[in-house]
Amino acid sequence: MDTLLQSLPTAKLVASGRNLCLWRALSGQIQVSFPASVLESIRFEVSRAGNGVGRIGIGGVLLGERTEGACSVVDWIPIQCDHSRGPSFLLSPRDEMTLSSRLDFLSSQESVTGRQVLGWFAAHPRGSLVLGREEAELHGRLFRGKLSLTVKPDQFGALQIAIHGCQDSGTETPALMEPRFAVEPLPIVRRESGQRRRLEPVEPRRASDCAPVAVTRAPTPSARSWRTPILAATMLLGAVLVSAVAARTYRAPTTIFAPQTATPIEMLSLHAKHRAGRLMVSWNGSAAQINFASQVTLILHDGKKTIRRVLSRADARAGIQFFTQTSPQISASLVVETPTGAVIIENTMVVNATTSEPLPSRVTPDMLPPGSGRFQKF
Repeated sequence: MDTLLQSLPTAKLVASGRNLCLWRALSGQIQVSFPASVLESIRFEVSRAGNGVGRIGIGGVLLGERTEGACSVVDWIPIQCDHSRGPSFLLSPRDEMTLSSRLDFLSSQESVTGRQVLGWFAAHPRGSLVLGREEAELHGRLFRGKLSLTVKPDQFGALQIAIHGCQDSGTETPALMEPRFAVEPLPIVRRESGQRRRLEPVEPRRASDCAPVAVTRAPTPSARSWRTPILAATMLLGAVLVSAVAARTYRAPTTIFAPQTATPIEMLSLHAKHRAGRLMVSWNGSAAQINFASQVTLILHDGKKTIRRVLSRADARAGIQFFTQTSPQISASLVVETPTGAVIIENTMVVNATTSEPLPSRVTPDMLPPGSGRFQKF
């Protein structure tokens, strides 16, 4: 026997076992039967999507058999939706083309499977059970003259369902038909040790035995509810103890600074004097600053005249340059630029110092600055 749902303003439909549930409109024009397994499948998928991350809405096509004034739903298939327009169940043009092709295929298989398209449903996780404008337009394009269901899940897994139908095939916008009803999740049955999980068959009841009584769920306190706060408190206490022990045993690393011996700066020993009527400027060409310099410049201020000579690497390492003096006072500066950007400058000056010593053909010890004590052959 079938289970008949009375015409009430609100009613609850419990899907349990293999029971067949029958819904009848208040006007009496149409009735729809649902297997409990189909209702439970729709409830589970809609609740999982509507209460999950993003709270997205889904939809599906209802399949079954239809006679005059009666529809028998036997199965459903999901409608593909890429949710490119948001979490609500709004089809993109590509989704609508896919759905249209799927409906054409299902219509061509009616003679083989014996199932025809009875209608469709759309989930409203955020809104009400009222059919939206775009949903009504989609119904008029693809499901004209068929059923349209709007379903709304709640946070406890129950599902509210409203059925919309057209009085004739010429009406595009389906009208809401009362009553609305709710589908509760299957009750949890405790299994024995080693028992497999399965649905227990329920004895079918007659329509006269089915009273329109609202099904309420009494809160069942969990036997292990007291263990959760104790476990959380224990974990928090353990974390505090570990942090305290780690704070006491941690010692900041001691940085030991090794004494560094300052590297002595090697002097350039810039020196200038006259030889055979010419000014000879000399310096320590073997100094490290000269060997690794990026540029060496020798600058002479001869009265009002300034001579700037950029030395090549060979001239810088030779350590000697000659000039013709035109004023009684002349100053010389040696500018050494290092690759790191540092600049080393040494200055010297000659005032009214003339000598008739012959011009040497090569560097001699007396050409080096006084006190250098070194002689370098070239």
